[in-house]
Amino acid sequence: MCANGCGPSYFSESFRARLSKYHDSACNNHDLAYEQGGNELDRIKADYKFAADMMKKTHPIAVLIAPIFFLLVRFGGWGSFKYGAKK
Repeated sequence: MCANGCGPSYFSESFRARLSKYHDSACNNHDLAYEQGGNELDRIKADYKFAADMMKKTHPIAVLIAPIFFLLVRFGGWGSFKYGAKK
């Protein structure tokens, strides 16, 4: 896995590009944190940093979709996180 913008790697590149319109850097940083891996606390920290990074945006749509993205990674991202990876 590598930083690929917002959305899982199995989404098409064009769809990920649309999802990444407002939060590309936050998504890429989150991808890198998941690649680095660790334990469940590391994953929680990565997800909350992701939320904080997204909430720095001021565009109304960016603010509206940030909680949705956060919930998606919190409840669906466990399969992409590298548990047990060395930091």
